[in-house]
Amino acid sequence: MGTAEALVFLCWTILSQNCQADTYNNVKTQFVLLYDAYGIYKDAYVDTIPRSNAISPRDVELRFSLNSFAEFDAVAGALELMGSLSMNWTDEVATLQPVTFDPTIKEEILVDYRKLWTPVIVLVNSADSVKRIGDENYKVRFNTNTGAVTWAPRVIIRAACTPDVTFFPFDKQTCVLTFTPWFTDSTQIRLTIRHDTWDTEEYSGNGVWKLDTTSAATRLSGNNYYADFTITFVRQPIYFTINIVLPVLLLSLLTGFVFLLPSASGERVGFAITCFLSFVVLLQTMMKFLPEASAPMSLFCYYVIIMMLFSGFVSIVTIFLLRIYHNPDPSGVWRWLVHAIELITCVKCKRLKRSGFKCNCKRNTVEDVSASTSDSEIQIIKHEKVNGELNHNMPLRASFNARRISDVATQLKAADEKKPPIKETPIKETSKISEISEEEEENTITWEDVSKILDFFFFLAFLGAQAAFSIFFLVPLGTRA
Repeated sequence: MGTAEALVFLCWTILSQNCQADTYNNVKTQFVLLYDAYGIYKDAYVDTIPRSNAISPRDVELRFSLNSFAEFDAVAGALELMGSLSMNWTDEVATLQPVTFDPTIKEEILVDYRKLWTPVIVLVNSADSVKRIGDENYKVRFNTNTGAVTWAPRVIIRAACTPDVTFFPFDKQTCVLTFTPWFTDSTQIRLTIRHDTWDTEEYSGNGVWKLDTTSAATRLSGNNYYADFTITFVRQPIYFTINIVLPVLLLSLLTGFVFLLPSASGERVGFAITCFLSFVVLLQTMMKFLPEASAPMSLFCYYVIIMMLFSGFVSIVTIFLLRIYHNPDPSGVWRWLVHAIELITCVKCKRLKRSGFKCNCKRNTVEDVSASTSDSEIQIIKHEKVNGELNHNMPLRASFNARRISDVATQLKAADEKKPPIKETPIKETSKISEISEEEEENTITWEDVSKILDFFFFLAFLGAQAAFSIFFLVPLGTRA
């Protein structure tokens, strides 16, 4: 009984070894047949496209799979991605050579890309060295039954891309990866697209950029086919908003408050210059994230430059205001400066009203009408009356005007009877009194008063200008958020 079991075990071992040897040998035979078809052991012709019809181009289907978004360097204008470029085509070498694969052994085999024909696909707009997609690390999957070939090498792509930072830090970038079969015209290879979008199932995301849309298309330019893979991504602005935008806004608002500091404190010039230098530092920090290009420039960059110029202007104005505040001139405030202060504080308007100046838009009073009514017109009214009534033979408009003037004259006569006699003041004495009062008002304005009034005026002017520029430059940015 023990001898029989030993014989059975020995037979099973021998048979299993023979089956494994036959399976390995059969698979090896498939490789040998493929290599013989390409003449690997004789004269190799792997650079020749295996196609039965030499006039018809070989179709190569492409699809890009995105794995990770490495970075987008806006300064250098380069996009770095990690993914794989899948290439599919049909190999007709088995029908061109006296080779017959065994369909019962193994349907697909993995082959070195140098052992059969593979298309030489390159990235046209590469920002690094230009080389073919794929190497010996990635095998080609060959179907022995259908001749279908699939090759999906992983790639680290660094492509040139022109950035658009008009709305930085709320900008959206669009880059295109352009592939073409190198040194192969449209009569030999025709590129096609499997899907009109990228494969993003294994995409891991990015902390700075958010993937928006992807697209893919082919085009024929000249005598060559090109495959354009377009990607659109949006910047996530929270980091830049907190670290750049908010400090600039607060610093812009803080600059105007230099006019509210007391002139006697001695800190106004230092405060203004510190704000100016802070703008310079923020501008240099922001330039690290922007390309060195004149067009297009960021709207926010224009805003920072204008606010920096405003800060420099505030520093200069502050120095002049301190000069006015500490002016030791004993002769008093200059006359032209007094007039300017009166215009700012509306003293001129009040004085003009007090002197009897009336605007044309006011309704005329009885006295105004009387001044415009001459004695000759009143005489005309008298002649136009017949037996105490107006002459009805007059035209309608003339009759209306005569009735109106007659009523006014009656009112004037009644008002003159009620008015008490007024003592007239000579014109020379009146003008002299007004000149003395004006000189007294001018003498009451001191240099300190002038400095305080100008401080408040420039404070309001700066806030108004800052609000205008902020609306003009920052509202378009806010709509993109």
